[in-house]
Amino acid sequence: MKKEFDLNRLKQNTAVLVIDMQNDFASREKNTPERWEQIKKIIPNTKKILRQARSNGIPLILHQGDTQALGSGLRN
Repeated sequence: MKKEFDLNRLKQNTAVLVIDMQNDFASREKNTPERWEQIKKIIPNTKKILRQARSNGIPLILHQGDTQALGSGLRN
């Protein structure tokens, strides 16, 4: 049985948060073949969620980290 929900209530209490979906993460050259296969599945699903959120007026919070600016030395 599919659970019904109130889209208007969902809009009032929801935001989509995307963290670090950038070239370092989604680059074929910087990942193993196995990880690249996983990433190829994540990207279309993320795009679908963002498209649905935009079309329904749900806020998006997109964060792109920059570890180099922090001086942490975490970059490859």
